[in-house]
Amino acid sequence: MSLPVLSTLKKLEIYHSVIGSLRTLLDVVWSCRQLTHLTLSQVIFADEISIYHSKKTLQRWRNLVRDGKACGKLTHLSVYATAFSAHHDMIVGALFGSAVTTVNTTVKANSHDIVKSLNPIPFLYRSFPELRSIYLRASWPGIDPRASSRCSLLELLLKSLAHPEVVQYVTLINLASGRGHSKRYSAIPAREWLSLILPAGESGDSPLQSILPSLRELRIVFSAIPVDLDAFYEGICTVIPSISDLITVLLADHEELYCDS
Repeated sequence: MSLPVLSTLKKLEIYHSVIGSLRTLLDVVWSCRQLTHLTLSQVIFADEISIYHSKKTLQRWRNLVRDGKACGKLTHLSVYATAFSAHHDMIVGALFGSAVTTVNTTVKANSHDIVKSLNPIPFLYRSFPELRSIYLRASWPGIDPRASSRCSLLELLLKSLAHPEVVQYVTLINLASGRGHSKRYSAIPAREWLSLILPAGESGDSPLQSILPSLRELRIVFSAIPVDLDAFYEGICTVIPSISDLITVLLADHEELYCDS
């Protein structure tokens, strides 16, 4: 379905909305031929079955995007708390074209063993070949950061990217949500956060600098989470020395994290 009335729209933002189906949303987005910025936040679908699409269906939709040149100008994409697929191995990012250079998105734990429970981030998985900047907001609601983990947040991100070699800017924003969490997190030492956010070390054969050769800055932000920044940065220099000079660690107010990027 084409909607010509939307053909000249350059910026589209949809918040807290219920839309008939995933395909209805895609028809709206694909009709915006001049679209450069798209934000989707807390969008749910009335037809819940629509996110249980098959790989064959998804491939057909991706072909529609490619052949119809939909989203050809879309460069900035922000997606918060919106699921496009019920399957972790589905390549859904390609539904928004291949021109995207900046992505804002979220990841949330669903068990006490936070990183073990996470598959590659579906929205990023094997998509966006031109991606240069990533803003990943990690929410830690009611989760004990001292739980054991096999994969850090940065490793999870690298596992999800199709072309990490072209990425220039990565921002990992750590959010403590819910009442009382900030106070409880204040007792957790910097080394515990370090193990959750960054790899435990680098391989001599493939240091992070070789995996992210174009990286200009890795920014780690803590919101409502008290952290000893000096101790955290000292740990960075120990575990990932190849890119330690490219890392910035910050404390920020929650309100500061939702500015237009």
